[in-house]
Amino acid sequence: MSVSEEVEDHTEEVVEKFTKYLNGPQGKVVRESMEDNESYILKTKDCTMRVTKKGLKIEVEVID
Repeated sequence: MSVSEEVEDHTEEVVEKFTKYLNGPQGKVVRESMEDNESYILKTKDCTMRVTKKGLKIEVEVID
């Protein structure tokens, strides 16, 4: 496995964890405080993500 593949796998794992967290019971306050189609940028040491509320769910996508 190349270094870029390892970074990509780790990034996907981070996105999955944030998505699960924000759509679970712990993320309820975040979901309730956001309006539909509102988004914000979340930067970690590994990647930058856009967090967007779509209906009742939160979508997380890597933007860099």
